[in-house]
Amino acid sequence: MSGRGYMPQPERLDWGTPEHVFQYAQRVFGIHTIDLAASHANTKCSDYITEEMNALEMNWGFDMNLPPNAKGWLNPPYGRMLKPFAKKVSEQLLAGEIRAVTVLVPARTDTEWFSIFVKHAVKVVFIKGRLKFDGVKGSAPFPSVLMHLVAEPKKPTPATFYSVRIPKEN
Repeated sequence: MSGRGYMPQPERLDWGTPEHVFQYAQRVFGIHTIDLAASHANTKCSDYITEEMNALEMNWGFDMNLPPNAKGWLNPPYGRMLKPFAKKVSEQLLAGEIRAVTVLVPARTDTEWFSIFVKHAVKVVFIKGRLKFDGVKGSAPFPSVLMHLVAEPKKPTPATFYSVRIPKEN
């Protein structure tokens, strides 16, 4: 044993964004222009990138013809895909391909991918309770966090951290 805890890979990687969480992100972080990892069935934006289009191989702004002020929404595939998506978000922000990205990811603060995301964060919202993702029975087996990311947050001003319960709207 390596001394590290065993973390089994999830049975599924595509956890559909709950609508009330997306609407909360729209209110708090502004309107999102493009869903960066979606299917035709679960996209949250009129413009979106599917698995077949392969977001990891694209230059989002150029390939998707995004306006310069584009904001992306990203609920990436979980498991081993989180690190490649974190690196891609960082690359695309620094290259100016997109102005900002809001991510919904597991709150795994001890991972390398989490550190990659948080270095771009201006706001971090830890979600109280466990989310019930679209298309999944029961609640997630992990806590979740929303992070609003930009290329280079103004330093030394730290990111703002919150912990909220996002109520479902009726």
